[in-house]
Amino acid sequence: MNSYASSGDIDGVERCKLLYQAAGIPLGEHAFNVLLKAFLRAGDADGMIRTSKMMRSANIEPNAVTFTTLMKACSAKGDVRRVHRCFHQMLRFGIKPDRITYNTLLNSLRVAGDVRNVEKYVKMMERDGINPDVVTYNTLLSLYSECGRIADVCSLETIVD
Repeated sequence: MNSYASSGDIDGVERCKLLYQAAGIPLGEHAFNVLLKAFLRAGDADGMIRTSKMMRSANIEPNAVTFTTLMKACSAKGDVRRVHRCFHQMLRFGIKPDRITYNTLLNSLRVAGDVRNVEKYVKMMERDGINPDVVTYNTLLSLYSECGRIADVCSLETIVD
């Protein structure tokens, strides 16, 4: 199922889902996340919504992967407000964001040119014990360059070196 999802082959994923169901194998957290990933790759927001509803009706709790996948879909649509909402909903569920989740949030905010929130969430990321990585630094470099904050670009270059 995962290989179909990675290539965005919704039909292949659906066939696997039907095989699971026919064999009486309940879809678990991982299978639902794979379905979300497939719909994300295919750009099918409706499929993602249907899947998240199925997940809830099956009493499967979302995890960091679930929320990050939803955030990526919202970000791809340019819906920064929804990305932000997904992130905070994740926190309300008591789910700790990982580096990929933070970087997804940061990139969405970078595209919107939201310097204040990017800096706020980088600090939050560090407070959570997650060190920025090359993706985080590239996001910051791009943001500062796009906003003409050359001094900040230079200060980051000394940190990265």
